[in-house]
Amino acid sequence: MYNTDTIKNYYSSLKSDLPIDFLKFKHFRIVTADGSFMKVKERIKNPTSLWNLLANTAPIDVYYSVGYFMNPTKVGIRGKDHSKFFKMDLVFDIDDKDNLKRAFAETRRIYDYGIEQGWKLKYCAFSGAKGFHLVFNDPFVYDYSQDLEEQAENKRRDLVRAMSEFNFDSPVTIDTRRIIRVPYTLNSKTGMACTLITEPLLKKNNFKQMMQDVYRVNIRLGLFARLRSLFQGNDLQKKFFADYMKKLRFPRNRKRLRSGEHFYSVSVSNRVLGTKMFVPILRYSSYKNALRDLEHLSATYGLGLMHLFYIGGNYFALSLKPIQKERFEKILGNSKCTNFATFKKRGIAYMEIGPRQFSKRIEPLSYIGNWGTDQKTKLSLGHLSLLRKYVMPKHLEKNLLVGKNKVEFSYFSAKLEFF
Repeated sequence: MYNTDTIKNYYSSLKSDLPIDFLKFKHFRIVTADGSFMKVKERIKNPTSLWNLLANTAPIDVYYSVGYFMNPTKVGIRGKDHSKFFKMDLVFDIDDKDNLKRAFAETRRIYDYGIEQGWKLKYCAFSGAKGFHLVFNDPFVYDYSQDLEEQAENKRRDLVRAMSEFNFDSPVTIDTRRIIRVPYTLNSKTGMACTLITEPLLKKNNFKQMMQDVYRVNIRLGLFARLRSLFQGNDLQKKFFADYMKKLRFPRNRKRLRSGEHFYSVSVSNRVLGTKMFVPILRYSSYKNALRDLEHLSATYGLGLMHLFYIGGNYFALSLKPIQKERFEKILGNSKCTNFATFKKRGIAYMEIGPRQFSKRIEPLSYIGNWGTDQKTKLSLGHLSLLRKYVMPKHLEKNLLVGKNKVEFSYFSAKLEFF
């Protein structure tokens, strides 16, 4: 739970300029205090209009697009919107969840490499949590008679391969529709501001001095205020807070819960239990990207049949063939999937299998079909058992089944609204 008054006061006090040129061509998104992810429907023409918007809406996170669009308020699914991409920044997102100082050192290494290449730095910023952003002017030259967005993506993909010795989140660099945190805005995980690092300070490589400049705001409510807010949520949450109710012994009338639009669902992990291997699970935001990848990945990496599912606006591609973690990361990095960064950070991938249970309706998992070749290969016993309704192979031999007849589930709720 977040203290929206504190957030409003913070943004009301901001007068800073932004190191982002041509703001009116940038797409903005915010996360509201109830967790809703929303597009900003008006053009942001200058920093003042942005600070005023944030002071009125009190979002917990604020992002902007690395790409530039003629119609930024219409940015949506690539190929299906009318946003008209025309260029993008060259962005590097450097994270290290275990050692921020090490992430800063890697940021300096990439900065030095960029300067050697003749790139012009727009800005460097501490993200407010576990890493840094380096943003350069676009160094590439394009053929304007061809698709600009595809050219931008391909040139960055080639650059990522050339920079394999560096550690950064490559999908952020490649993806033309990627969004990153707006400088000076607050990070909901820590309450710290996304803080600019001057180029002289970056050259000094003085981590301690850099961290002293970071501004922090206590944007979360206290424990009791947070629990009271949760108790005013929807009735399907009651079981999640039973332990807190027992410990704190709130009066009965404070346990009353009200319903809000939400859903519960179940995901399965890609761990092959009983082994150190994983099955490939790739998440896509568009059917077009999934189709582009499936046959290519199956043939290139010998994955056998790739099965495609749909639920809740996401497409999930699954192969039953167990592979090593390093090989799975390579597959993710050479695909158009959207869960590469998540896997690198968490070391696990999930596929939502549903059904999504809303208060008045249920949305089931849909099987679209399979691509590739049905090979005689090893299969994950647990994932085969779970999804045998859809993915039963022609060649099934007991000695080819790998791992335990179990899978790892994650039960979650989302889109919760509190009153």
